[in-house]
Amino acid sequence: MTPKSFLDTSSFASSPPSTARALSRRIARLDASADVKALLADLARITVTVGNRLLAIGRMILDLGLALTRAFPHTIFAVVVAVVMAMLIASIPFIGPLLGTIAGPLLLALGLGVGAVHDMAAGDLGVQVRGFVDALERRIAEATA
Repeated sequence: MTPKSFLDTSSFASSPPSTARALSRRIARLDASADVKALLADLARITVTVGNRLLAIGRMILDLGLALTRAFPHTIFAVVVAVVMAMLIASIPFIGPLLGTIAGPLLLALGLGVGAVHDMAAGDLGVQVRGFVDALERRIAEATA
């Protein structure tokens, strides 16, 4: 059985950012609290004017985040766990700030490495990274054209 790679979800590269309605449906299906869903919906509504073009930057950010989560699930999870651990260490009274500056980057590097190893074991990470970078470059070119 071949694992599903990012290349199988090439609709990310060939389509414009998700419509507001489609993104709202995706947010509604998430297993998260109503507060988190409301924050994500607010993020999706953010727009930026660049020159004479209006960019739906919030939808682009959410599309990118959801695509990263689909392509590299173990890496994303390991980095989130590392960030939470770094924040907990940094919140220790008196010595937390010192420990946080040392342990934070180390935990992030460890989380990134462990997650990447698990993603490599689950499939061809090189193909996924190349596919993701190609798709991202196409989206950026479309947005700036």
